Amino acid sequence: MPIGVSSEDLGRRVRRLRQERGWSVLALAAGASLSSRYVIEVEGGRANPTLKALDQLAQAFELSVFDLLPKPLAGGPRQRIDRILERRTFDELQNVARELELRFEQRHRRLVLLLGVRGAGKTTIGRQLANRLAMPFVELDDRVEAYSGLPVAELISVYGERYYRQIEHQCLAELLVEDQPAVVAAGGGVVEHLQSHDLILRCALSVYLSARAETLWTRVLDQGDNRPMSGSETALAQLRLLLVRREPLYAKAQIRLVTDGRMPSRLVSDLVEEIQLLRADSAQLRQGL
Repeated sequence: MPIGVSSEDLGRRVRRLRQERGWSVLALAAGASLSSRYVIEVEGGRANPTLKALDQLAQAFELSVFDLLPKPLAGGPRQRIDRILERRTFDELQNVARELELRFEQRHRRLVLLLGVRGAGKTTIGRQLANRLAMPFVELDDRVEAYSGLPVAELISVYGERYYRQIEHQCLAELLVEDQPAVVAAGGGVVEHLQSHDLILRCALSVYLSARAETLWTRVLDQGDNRPMSGSETALAQLRLLLVRREPLYAKAQIRLVTDGRMPSRLVSDLVEEIQLLRADSAQLRQGL
């Protein structure tokens, strides 16, 4: 092993190069004319490869041995960042890259993201709004179910709400990175996940569909959903407390639309006007007018 390069650092480097190319261990082993067991030992930092083995691995990646080996890191912010990233897995690096893209790349707010508790009208208004704006309509929970392979209720029941929120955050971030226009209905509790709420406020055009607790209660029951009443005679009081807790978070949305006693078609017309005005103001700011 060359001086200054540890087996662990080399293993991480080889594993990352393999994963970036989408190769299996077997594919890398075949390309380098090495055994799969030996490649596993190298990636695990348990092998001390000879120069010949390093050359075979490098050739499989179409690199020189020098380019295959991890580079020694000095001081400075870029080097400190590289040192941290060097120890991350491929999946962790994908998450970091997505977060950096969202934070530093200049993007227009292409997603119109609807917020509010169950019964706020996110699906009804969202579908009509998407039609008016000629955009796709997306239920964020549909993305969560497609990603996890489980219905949301089962996902939460088996793995817990914390895991559900992590998957929801990942699906939200992927939608934002795709940077395609869409109207998105988010789960009611998305605002209580700090990272997801931050993404929404920074990268989407957020709309809070608000209503009184009694209105929300009636709408949910009219839809045939008896879950709010199951097992609790104080469910309406709990709904009021939920609104009180989330109100400061929902209130950070760029647009607030009060939906009590109003027809969806009228609400959508008002919302289209609000969005157009907001986007016109944003365009003027970008042009420095």
